[in-house]
Amino acid sequence: MAESEPDYIHDKTLQGQETARAKGKDIGGVPVSDDNMLATAVRLLDTEHLSLREIASRLVIRTGKKHGPPPPPPPSCR
Repeated sequence: MAESEPDYIHDKTLQGQETARAKGKDIGGVPVSDDNMLATAVRLLDTEHLSLREIASRLVIRTGKKHGPPPPPPPSCR
């Protein structure tokens, strides 16, 4: 019984997501990037040849709960 419970929860979650999509609901969070942010990222990649990590550190999310500059990387990545 204990082994089948995670499978049951997984199936019910997928079922709920399918039902929500059928009703026109969005699944997932709000997009945090916009056309300007994408254009800036492409420009930094093409002209300044920065790494994706450096580009991400320069981009700032302007709206939503995640707005503001990105957090610093964890100590294991420094």
